[in-house]
Amino acid sequence: MTDPLDLLRRLQVSLVSGWMPPDVARWLAGGVEKYLNGQPLDAALELKASPGKPNPAAQIRLAERDELVRRAARGLEGSTWEQAAMLERVVSGEDANSMQKKYLDEADRLELDIPKSQAQLYRILNGRRD
Repeated sequence: MTDPLDLLRRLQVSLVSGWMPPDVARWLAGGVEKYLNGQPLDAALELKASPGKPNPAAQIRLAERDELVRRAARGLEGSTWEQAAMLERVVSGEDANSMQKKYLDEADRLELDIPKSQAQLYRILNGRRD
């Protein structure tokens, strides 16, 4: 099954482009049917947050932030831990003239908080957030 958050992102693109992929249309139609049968909309679209998890909007923003962090690390030499250390210096302002700063500035424009610790940056680079 496709991730409902991915379908939601693709729905947003579809609404702008005017073309909706069939799987997005099926997901949306099924969700609307469940909603009309009495389910809350977030549950009908499978977007209801699990207890202790961020809501879908926050999950999308975290995924955007994490992707910007990973883009910032592309091209950096060294191990993932060393890359995280380099990004930590950029985030702290020690290396303000680096290419990586442009991705982190984009996160600022999107009002996404970038973690400041090497350990958290390392987790993001490894595809984890825990």
